[in-house]
Amino acid sequence: MGPLSFVRVIDLTDLRGALCARILADLGAEVIRVERAGAPATDRTATAYRYRNANKRGTVLDLTAPAGIAELDRLAADADIVVDNGSRDLPDGSITELCARHPHLVHVALRDFGLTGPRAGWRLEPLTALAASGTMFATGFPTMAPCGVPGHLAHDCASVYGAVGAVAALADRARGNAGQCVEVSVQEAALAGTTPWSLALRDYLRVNPHLPAKGTRNADGSYWVLPAADGWVRTVIGSPRQWDGFVSALGSPEALLDDEWSKPVFRLMNADVVRIVAQECLVDRTRAELADFRAVLRAGPDSAELLGAMDRTGLLDAYIPEWSGVR
Repeated sequence: MGPLSFVRVIDLTDLRGALCARILADLGAEVIRVERAGAPATDRTATAYRYRNANKRGTVLDLTAPAGIAELDRLAADADIVVDNGSRDLPDGSITELCARHPHLVHVALRDFGLTGPRAGWRLEPLTALAASGTMFATGFPTMAPCGVPGHLAHDCASVYGAVGAVAALADRARGNAGQCVEVSVQEAALAGTTPWSLALRDYLRVNPHLPAKGTRNADGSYWVLPAADGWVRTVIGSPRQWDGFVSALGSPEALLDDEWSKPVFRLMNADVVRIVAQECLVDRTRAELADFRAVLRAGPDSAELLGAMDRTGLLDAYIPEWSGVR
């Protein structure tokens, strides 16, 4: 049971928008995922598919045939929310007509550039969606091309906003109003969901000049990307315990053992020192060796209790596409 246990959702999205209904399912809603007839069954074994479609029920409908549309109409009669991202082979206007026949429905319309405008019909894959949001201006090293981010980050941002909008629309319907359309632009959602720190940082620097303005690209920021013997690793260090694990992974170099290094601001102000020391320590270490070391630390007696799924060493494999010039 959850706060949305009284809600039924129809999910008509593909993988790019499936997280929206997954969030609603996690809140207790009954979600019916409508699979495309003829879709390869192997697609359903992928980790990304399993993650975005957990806690859902499923059915297969041919929405290009009258019988499939009729069955969708039957499902909609008892549903509260329908989520789509324009990915299905539906007849033109069929979603609008469906909502007109069932005015109680909340329609969450996830679209790469929104429902109207010159780019309304465009379809973006994960990389181009992220680029369209402007997020990639902050990725990678300043002297190199921007880096892509694995997964569906831009579309997942839209899914989060879509889930929030759906709940708000349900609350409005509970006041006696009809259902409504919740329109979410992937471009706008990703802009809002991925860049708030970078937008605020410049203003913050005007009143706090102690933070270095140089290095606004992520790889040169507080999450360092460091070269190992056979590639790159990225550090994501938040807690003092993660910093201690990172130092241990480097072999506990004396230059980083002072207590001041446990303070995030001190590390940020002296990031160049960390880079120099880390590069010297990692020059002969492979990514596999560092992953093994990370696993040993995470398996410690108190790691599960104190860290959960967090990475204790702060070391993660970096994703740097080949076209960036880095091998």
